[in-house]
Amino acid sequence: MLLALLAPILWGSVAAATAAVSNSNSGSASWQGQIIYQVMPDRFFDGDPSNNVGVNKGNLRAWHGGDLVGLTQKLEYIQKLGATAVWLTPIYQQASQNFFDTAGYHGYWPYDFKAVDPHFGTLEGFKTLLEAAHQKGIKVMLDQVVNHYGYGTPQEQAKPKWFHAPSSCAKLGNPEVFC
Repeated sequence: MLLALLAPILWGSVAAATAAVSNSNSGSASWQGQIIYQVMPDRFFDGDPSNNVGVNKGNLRAWHGGDLVGLTQKLEYIQKLGATAVWLTPIYQQASQNFFDTAGYHGYWPYDFKAVDPHFGTLEGFKTLLEAAHQKGIKVMLDQVVNHYGYGTPQEQAKPKWFHAPSSCAKLGNPEVFC
Protein backbone atom coordinates (compact mmCIF):
# COMPACT_ATOMS: atom_id res chain seq x y z
CA MET A 1 0.00 0.00 0.00
CA LEU A 2 2.79 2.40 0.88
CA LEU A 3 4.51 1.63 -2.45
CA ALA A 4 1.28 2.38 -4.27
CA LEU A 5 1.14 5.77 -2.56
CA LEU A 6 4.84 6.58 -3.09
CA ALA A 7 5.07 5.42 -6.71
CA PRO A 8 3.44 8.53 -8.20
CA ILE A 9 5.61 10.77 -6.04
CA LEU A 10 8.80 8.90 -7.05
CA TRP A 11 7.74 8.80 -10.70
CA GLY A 12 6.98 12.52 -10.58
CA SER A 13 10.46 13.21 -9.15
CA VAL A 14 12.17 11.11 -11.83
CA ALA A 15 10.12 12.78 -14.56
CA ALA A 16 10.92 16.23 -13.17
CA ALA A 17 14.63 15.40 -12.92
CA THR A 18 14.64 14.01 -16.47
CA ALA A 19 12.88 17.12 -17.75
CA ALA A 20 15.40 19.34 -15.94
CA VAL A 21 18.32 17.46 -17.50
CA SER A 22 16.68 17.58 -20.93
CA ASN A 23 16.08 21.30 -20.62
CA SER A 24 19.64 21.97 -19.51
CA ASN A 25 20.97 19.93 -22.48
CA SER A 26 18.86 21.84 -24.96
CA GLY A 27 20.53 25.11 -24.02
CA SER A 28 23.11 26.84 -26.16
CA ALA A 29 25.99 25.12 -24.34
CA SER A 30 24.93 21.60 -25.31
CA TRP A 31 26.67 19.73 -28.09
CA GLN A 32 24.32 16.75 -27.89
CA GLY A 33 22.61 16.16 -31.22
CA GLN A 34 24.80 18.61 -33.15
CA ILE A 35 25.75 17.82 -36.73
CA ILE A 36 29.42 18.76 -36.80
CA TYR A 37 31.30 19.69 -39.97
CA GLN A 38 35.05 19.40 -39.44
CA VAL A 39 37.17 21.94 -41.28
CA MET A 40 40.90 22.21 -41.86
CA PRO A 41 40.88 25.97 -42.53
CA ASP A 42 43.93 25.96 -44.82
CA ARG A 43 42.29 23.40 -47.11
CA PHE A 44 38.78 24.85 -47.06
CA PHE A 45 38.38 28.23 -48.78
CA ASP A 46 40.68 31.19 -49.44
CA GLY A 47 38.80 34.36 -48.58
CA ASP A 48 41.80 36.67 -48.17
CA PRO A 49 44.63 36.25 -50.73
CA SER A 50 46.70 38.89 -48.90
CA ASN A 51 47.76 36.29 -46.30
CA ASN A 52 48.93 33.67 -48.83
CA VAL A 53 52.63 33.67 -47.92
CA GLY A 54 54.22 30.37 -48.97
CA VAL A 55 51.08 29.07 -50.66
CA ASN A 56 51.72 26.31 -53.19
CA LYS A 57 48.57 24.38 -54.10
CA GLY A 58 50.67 22.00 -56.19
CA ASN A 59 52.45 20.74 -53.05
CA LEU A 60 50.34 18.69 -50.62
CA ARG A 61 52.76 19.59 -47.80
CA ALA A 62 52.57 23.37 -48.34
CA TRP A 63 50.06 26.01 -47.32
CA HIS A 64 47.05 26.16 -49.67
CA GLY A 65 45.56 29.51 -48.66
CA GLY A 66 42.33 28.71 -46.83
CA ASP A 67 41.61 31.08 -43.96
CA LEU A 68 39.08 32.32 -41.41
CA VAL A 69 37.70 34.92 -43.81
CA GLY A 70 36.98 32.13 -46.30
CA LEU A 71 35.33 30.02 -43.64
CA THR A 72 33.18 32.97 -42.58
CA GLN A 73 32.14 33.48 -46.21
CA LYS A 74 31.09 29.81 -46.47
CA LEU A 75 28.97 29.55 -43.31
CA GLU A 76 25.75 29.59 -45.32
CA TYR A 77 27.09 26.71 -47.45
CA ILE A 78 27.91 24.73 -44.30
CA GLN A 79 24.47 25.48 -42.89
CA LYS A 80 22.80 24.29 -46.11
CA LEU A 81 24.63 20.97 -45.72
CA GLY A 82 22.70 20.55 -42.48
CA ALA A 83 25.60 21.19 -40.12
CA THR A 84 24.82 22.93 -36.85
CA ALA A 85 28.44 23.22 -35.71
CA VAL A 86 31.92 23.54 -37.21
CA TRP A 87 35.02 21.94 -35.72
CA LEU A 88 38.22 23.69 -36.77
CA THR A 89 41.62 22.09 -36.70
CA PRO A 90 43.97 24.28 -34.61
CA ILE A 91 44.46 27.86 -35.76
CA TYR A 92 47.43 28.61 -33.45
CA GLN A 93 50.46 30.35 -34.86
CA GLN A 94 52.76 27.76 -36.41
CA ALA A 95 56.54 27.96 -36.88
CA SER A 96 57.41 29.95 -39.99
CA GLN A 97 59.83 27.30 -41.30
CA ASN A 98 58.94 23.81 -42.57
CA PHE A 99 59.78 20.61 -40.72
CA PHE A 100 60.05 17.23 -42.45
CA ASP A 101 59.51 19.17 -45.70
CA THR A 102 56.04 20.11 -44.41
CA ALA A 103 54.45 23.44 -43.45
CA GLY A 104 52.29 23.79 -40.36
CA TYR A 105 49.09 24.20 -42.42
CA HIS A 106 47.37 21.51 -40.31
CA GLY A 107 47.76 23.50 -37.08
CA TYR A 108 49.16 20.66 -34.98
CA TRP A 109 52.63 22.16 -34.52
CA PRO A 110 51.78 25.15 -32.30
CA TYR A 111 54.47 27.79 -31.95
CA ASP A 112 52.41 30.28 -29.95
CA PHE A 113 49.21 29.15 -28.22
CA LYS A 114 48.13 32.78 -27.75
CA ALA A 115 48.21 33.85 -31.41
CA VAL A 116 46.32 33.01 -34.59
CA ASP A 117 48.62 31.96 -37.43
CA PRO A 118 48.80 34.81 -39.99
CA HIS A 119 48.00 32.32 -42.78
CA PHE A 120 44.56 31.87 -41.15
CA GLY A 121 44.05 35.55 -40.39
CA THR A 122 43.83 37.43 -37.11
CA LEU A 123 42.20 37.15 -33.72
CA GLU A 124 39.77 39.83 -34.92
CA GLY A 125 38.96 37.63 -37.93
CA PHE A 126 38.30 34.72 -35.58
CA LYS A 127 35.94 36.89 -33.53
CA THR A 128 34.14 37.84 -36.75
CA LEU A 129 33.79 34.15 -37.63
CA LEU A 130 32.35 33.41 -34.17
CA GLU A 131 29.84 36.24 -34.36
CA ALA A 132 28.72 35.30 -37.88
CA ALA A 133 28.42 31.62 -36.95
CA HIS A 134 26.44 32.36 -33.81
CA GLN A 135 24.10 34.66 -35.75
CA LYS A 136 23.32 31.66 -37.96
CA GLY A 137 22.92 29.36 -34.95
CA ILE A 138 26.16 27.50 -35.77
CA LYS A 139 28.42 26.49 -32.92
CA VAL A 140 32.20 26.66 -33.28
CA MET A 141 34.60 24.16 -31.73
CA LEU A 142 38.38 24.52 -31.78
CA ASP A 143 40.60 21.47 -31.78
CA GLN A 144 43.13 21.82 -28.97
CA VAL A 145 46.73 20.65 -28.87
CA VAL A 146 47.45 20.02 -25.21
CA ASN A 147 50.24 17.47 -25.26
CA HIS A 148 52.97 19.14 -27.31
CA TYR A 149 54.46 22.22 -28.92
CA GLY A 150 55.55 22.44 -32.52
CA TYR A 151 59.14 22.21 -33.61
CA GLY A 152 61.58 25.05 -33.01
CA THR A 153 59.54 26.92 -30.38
CA PRO A 154 61.15 29.27 -27.85
CA GLN A 155 59.80 26.96 -25.14
CA GLU A 156 62.41 24.36 -26.12
CA GLN A 157 65.09 26.75 -24.87
CA ALA A 158 63.09 28.12 -21.94
CA LYS A 159 61.93 24.74 -20.61
CA PRO A 160 64.36 22.09 -21.93
CA LYS A 161 63.19 19.46 -19.43
CA TRP A 162 59.76 19.51 -21.07
CA PHE A 163 61.27 18.12 -24.29
CA HIS A 164 63.26 15.10 -25.43
CA ALA A 165 66.85 16.01 -26.28
CA PRO A 166 68.04 14.99 -29.76
CA SER A 167 70.39 12.42 -28.16
CA SER A 168 67.47 10.63 -26.47
CA CYS A 169 65.19 10.74 -29.51
CA ALA A 170 66.99 7.98 -31.42
CA LYS A 171 66.53 5.63 -28.47
CA LEU A 172 62.78 6.23 -28.39
CA GLY A 173 62.07 5.36 -32.02
CA ASN A 174 60.37 7.44 -34.71
CA PRO A 175 61.38 11.10 -34.12
CA GLU A 176 58.14 12.36 -35.71
CA VAL A 177 56.26 10.59 -32.91
CA PHE A 178 58.52 11.06 -29.88
CA CYS A 179 60.51 14.21 -30.56
